[in-house]
Amino acid sequence: MTSDHSEPDAPASPSDADARPSSEPDAEPGEEELVLAVAIAQRYAPDRAGAEALLPVVWAALAAARDRFDAVGGGDFLAFAAPAVAGEVRRHLRDTA
Repeated sequence: MTSDHSEPDAPASPSDADARPSSEPDAEPGEEELVLAVAIAQRYAPDRAGAEALLPVVWAALAAARDRFDAVGGGDFLAFAAPAVAGEVRRHLRDTA
């Protein structure tokens, strides 16, 4: 009698989770994505407190861009995400002004 106690959703090793491409919707943002997010928030905010207030908008826009990005088609995710995230931030600022 054999029993299978393996967990199909758990990665086989910690390095398997790190090898996941950042274009997956549930992936944690990579260092380059974090830098992009902070840079965009700082660009459109008048001060540090404003940039911190914009970060939730930027994170949501980054997640939406990650969902729309076609990794199979090639191309650079950051080149796709930067204008998409900036547009979402501008839209948010316009709608809340």
